Amino acid sequence: MNLFTLSLIFFLQGGVIKEDFCVHPDSPARSGKEGAWVAALPQGWAVTWSDYRNPGVWGVIDVYAQLLDTDAEPVDSNFRVNVSSGDILEAAGTVGADGQGNILVTWGASQVRFRRRFTPDGEPQGEIVEGGMSGVHLGMNQSGDYVTVGVEGYLQINLQAFAKDDICKWGPVEVAVAERFGPTARAAIAPDGSSVVVWDDVIDGVSCIFGRCFDKDGLP
Repeated sequence: MNLFTLSLIFFLQGGVIKEDFCVHPDSPARSGKEGAWVAALPQGWAVTWSDYRNPGVWGVIDVYAQLLDTDAEPVDSNFRVNVSSGDILEAAGTVGADGQGNILVTWGASQVRFRRRFTPDGEPQGEIVEGGMSGVHLGMNQSGDYVTVGVEGYLQINLQAFAKDDICKWGPVEVAVAERFGPTARAAIAPDGSSVVVWDDVIDGVSCIFGRCFDKDGLP
């Protein structure tokens, strides 16, 4: 039984494996941090967040990442994912990993989507890829195939699927048009390539969580 399964069982039973801990013990304590995401790796965990530590124009944001081992202890120092610090707002970083521990981070800046790959040790793989995605929120399966989901015009939820080599398989396809301004949408992809999107919305004054399933070809 792996650590993730054991952790889930303990959580469901009300147990605590590890007390609260600081993911980034060596980063500036005074810098603002928000929007954390985490992905399970065979060798531990990968965490990303938006970080305000670097000087530049007021409100500049970068995307940082930290690797943790299976005991949730930091592996080396946290590192910046983007490379244009100080002159652009880069935030909303999300992270996914395949079954070998290869890491993909996606984020947005000024309506542009970016992605960058890292080895299981946190070393960059290739250059930052700009564009080609309809959203920055990421779901990845064990094979490395992934889906991204985003909200266009603050109402329309779109889904797009990619192969592990970053080639678009289908989409973006419209999932739904929300009634509530700025819904939050998330997606996951199964080993067979099928996917599910969930989002929050308010219908006739009632707050609900909705979901929609898609097959491996992007059909509802």
